[in-house]
Amino acid sequence: MTVLKWCEGKEEGGGFIAAAGAPWGESNKDGNHVDTLVWSRDLYHATTALLDLGDGEPAARALHHLARVQRPDGSWPQNWTPSGKPHWNGTELDEVAYPILLARRLQSAQGIDWDPYPQLVRRAALYLIRNGPLTPLDRWEDAGGLSPSTLAVVVAALVGASEF
Repeated sequence: MTVLKWCEGKEEGGGFIAAAGAPWGESNKDGNHVDTLVWSRDLYHATTALLDLGDGEPAARALHHLARVQRPDGSWPQNWTPSGKPHWNGTELDEVAYPILLARRLQSAQGIDWDPYPQLVRRAALYLIRNGPLTPLDRWEDAGGLSPSTLAVVVAALVGASEF
């Protein structure tokens, strides 16, 4: 629990970095230490783990953070700094779906102090409908197409969005 909380950005709450260290080594071939960035997929997993442990406040802050970083078209950058500055600008459809799932989990836990549907949920769901089911990049940034992992998350997110 402490490690997950440590991953939250300190300047602007809610931005959880992907990892507390560099799991692939101290350096990599292109100089990008992307595990010190926010990815909505990792943010979802960290904050819902905390929610499952009884601490919903980090997830609520994360949802506000996601609303600040969301693009006008309803998507999110592939990853960004905890302050919200985009790093890679590719699109992974699961990265668009996970914020919807977080909103739905918080709604179920009665942990939302605002209505995320008009801005965050609806816009993201419309993006998924307009741009899926093929994903430009899969969750490993290797290939696009019909990724089973991405399809599962997108379908779950659209079901979650319909429950709002």
